[in-house]
Amino acid sequence: MKAVALRGMLRRTLCSGGLRRFSASSSLVMQRQENGCVSLQLSSAPVNGLSLSLCSQLISTLKELEEDSSVRGLIIGSAVNGIFSAGLDIKSLILTPDYTEEDLCQFWNTDLWLAIYMSPLATVAAISGHCPAGGCLLALSCDARVMAEGKYTIGLNEVKLGLVAPSWLSGLLKDTVGQRQAEWMLQLGKLVSPNDALAIGMVDKVVPLSGLHDASHEMLAQLLQVPDEARALAKRRARQGAAALLSDFRSEDLDAFLDLALRPSVQNALVAYLDGLKNKGSD
Repeated sequence: MKAVALRGMLRRTLCSGGLRRFSASSSLVMQRQENGCVSLQLSSAPVNGLSLSLCSQLISTLKELEEDSSVRGLIIGSAVNGIFSAGLDIKSLILTPDYTEEDLCQFWNTDLWLAIYMSPLATVAAISGHCPAGGCLLALSCDARVMAEGKYTIGLNEVKLGLVAPSWLSGLLKDTVGQRQAEWMLQLGKLVSPNDALAIGMVDKVVPLSGLHDASHEMLAQLLQVPDEARALAKRRARQGAAALLSDFRSEDLDAFLDLALRPSVQNALVAYLDGLKNKGSD
């Protein structure tokens, strides 16, 4: 499927210090650095849920940055305290009279992972909080991951809601942490601490939250020591097999997802989970 097109052009306002905030409806804040690096922060409180709108904004912004010859690297972080991203927006998985199966198909077919995973830019995820499910996917798609220490967790916990990570995502986890660890985490929907994530290779560095900014930029600087064209080509060759798996089996992936997501038991579980989040927020 083609990437979901943005409805209209994204209007931007240039702020002081290189800070660029998107339109009022946007959930992204961008900071350009003089050395060709860009910091892009998710800013969609309370949990940076990956809605169709946010996924589309990310894809569009990434494409724009890739077309800018002055941009060499990208750091993806969060402007929301205690959370990197809680993953796919649960509301976008629940059918209603105004949100149909067709809408669900469109949501699932965003090309965000492929866009980040195969980007010629050097990419680093600055994980400043919890990072489950689609948030973990977003981080794993980057070239490197730096996570803040603390009582945060990261992993793929879809099975706890009756869903299953698609084959390309489970393959990405396997490539990152190894077959046995990936099987265990996927079957149990296991979330791990920053230090445990470091031990199994899910993240590359764990630092105090106060040092996350500097550590992420240091990691990006390592990637940028290599000539851009050579680094980007090496990355593409290393990842083209996994990318082809997603491209070749999109239809099967969508069918498998819908088979689970549309089951009444799963829809009920998603509604209950969302209600639980609302109740916590009202406490």
